[in-house]
Amino acid sequence: MRTMLMTAAAALAAAWLVSGTFGPTALAQEKMVTFYLCLLVTPANPAKAPADPAQLQIDHLANLKAIMAGGKGVIAGPVAGDGRLQGILVLRVGSVEEAKALTDADPAVKAGQLAVEIHPWFAADGIMKPVFNPADLATYYFGFLKKGPAWTPERTPETQKIQDAHMAHLNESGKSGKLVIAGPLGDNGDIRGILVYKTATIDEARAIAAADPAVKAGRLAVEMHTWYVSKGALPWDDGR
Repeated sequence: MRTMLMTAAAALAAAWLVSGTFGPTALAQEKMVTFYLCLLVTPANPAKAPADPAQLQIDHLANLKAIMAGGKGVIAGPVAGDGRLQGILVLRVGSVEEAKALTDADPAVKAGQLAVEIHPWFAADGIMKPVFNPADLATYYFGFLKKGPAWTPERTPETQKIQDAHMAHLNESGKSGKLVIAGPLGDNGDIRGILVYKTATIDEARAIAAADPAVKAGRLAVEMHTWYVSKGALPWDDGR
């Protein structure tokens, strides 16, 4: 599994530093597959609170469980804190339209308590396991790699140097066992890629990501969140 991550990290690092979009054909040789990253967020204008919030949560979790059991869900879990991002669901379906149909049917979405942002995401196959047990969760740290203040689509000797150093950093982070997943988004937006860490604290995850030469150069910026997923859904689960 760790070897798979290293191959993926080396192949995909360039994607976060250039302006083009990326598709599964170009990445097939690295055994990458297309997932759909569904960000469950607070709507800009949430509906009135439901009469029975506890029942809505039960229905929401039941819906997630059904998606996972149906073979289209890969991993799901809540995000800590009271920010806009409430949870993350990863789907393996045929299109963004199929992903939208699934998430639009969620009771919390239908009730106007959640909205969903969907991004195609390329990651190595087989790392995430469809385990869903909201009563038994492990802590991971989920990082967005976004365009930084020094972002530019230009390809120059200097950006290539940063790219090479970025790749080396991802490889070393993976070898340490602390970087669990690395992969770019495929819609060429402000979010360039996703990193998932298994570290003792969120500050440790932030420090590793901040040490990335592309982040230090300002070409990328990091936004880190505490993410809870069912134990056994991701590698290197030590029970934290």
